[in-house]
Amino acid sequence: MNLNNIIIKSLLVGFGVSCSPASNLVTNSPFEPWIEDEFVLVLDVRDNFKNDGHKIGTIKTADPDSITNCSQSGLLKNLRQKARKHGANVVKIMEYETSDAPNACPGISADIFRVPDFRKHERAIEWSPDRRLSWQDFKGDSRFSSNKSFSAESFITLKVEQDYYSKPFSSNILVINKFETNLSWVRQDQNHRQDLLIHEEFHFHLSEVYARKMRKEFFDLQLNMEEDRMEIDSIFTEIRADYLRRQERYDLITDHGKKKKEQREWERAIERELIQYQAFKRE
Repeated sequence: MNLNNIIIKSLLVGFGVSCSPASNLVTNSPFEPWIEDEFVLVLDVRDNFKNDGHKIGTIKTADPDSITNCSQSGLLKNLRQKARKHGANVVKIMEYETSDAPNACPGISADIFRVPDFRKHERAIEWSPDRRLSWQDFKGDSRFSSNKSFSAESFITLKVEQDYYSKPFSSNILVINKFETNLSWVRQDQNHRQDLLIHEEFHFHLSEVYARKMRKEFFDLQLNMEEDRMEIDSIFTEIRADYLRRQERYDLITDHGKKKKEQREWERAIERELIQYQAFKRE
């Protein structure tokens, strides 16, 4: 288990200059719609993507002036919903569009694709109840790790970023919990073990518990990224210390998942905490 430092940073987003009508440009799709909770991978403008499937077309978020949840998660949720209707499993953002209306959130234009395996195109996996880990997600090479005695290693990051999508006077702090695929690895003689995979996945779930705790603190205190950076940093320092202790204790008590009874007890405890902070998950 590798716990990267919790990072506070501002994400600079380059907005394209466009005021075209925000309509759905896909007129026909050869694929059946996905069910509502089917996972759809979203890639940003800067992410590399080589299409190995079928390009369905282009979509846009709904009219920016009509979106009530003007936040990064709200806009991406809108794109995923549209993609599912056309049977797509990859959304590649192409452009951010400004609006002339005062205080309007930006629109997004994206190409959508149906590919054989969306996991092939992931470098990082943001935590989602619809996206479970598999051994395919551990793309790193164990030969380059200093932890030679481990069977597997998950590299997880917690980041705070400024939400440049949010309207004025709304929350502009994002807490993002990601599993880094290219830095996570499993030994080839261990990648058949479902029990080990579950143990690693619950490291990710435990990180999500602390992501939600952070979101709750920022929400309760009504903090703003521009005005309250010192307080944000102080909260991080406090929560990070508990986060690291819990992750280390999880490995210690379960002996990295080898103690089955203790492993099940930790799983139940983490699931209860996820439910406790359910209101603070990202859409």
